[in-house]
Amino acid sequence: MEENWCHGKAEVDLIAYHNRRIIFVEVKARTSTGFGQPEEFVSEAKQRNLQKAADEYIYLMNFKGEIRFDIIALVFNKAGDYSIRHIEDAFW
Repeated sequence: MEENWCHGKAEVDLIAYHNRRIIFVEVKARTSTGFGQPEEFVSEAKQRNLQKAADEYIYLMNFKGEIRFDIIALVFNKAGDYSIRHIEDAFW
């Protein structure tokens, strides 16, 4: 697993391997959902940057298998509790 992998201005929070697939993960955290769910803040521009970084990673690793883009959405509250959601195949 890789953490905070960068290519140019693009950064991938987590890169994991599972069942011969590379999973590129964007982690989004918020202290409330007043302005929307964390995953709603993964804009199209951010998705394009993640795709560019993933393309470079795939090239460097000479990877020929399947890939997936996931989002980990965290919401923290004032009591220190949190909820976490794993959204598989979040885009592309």
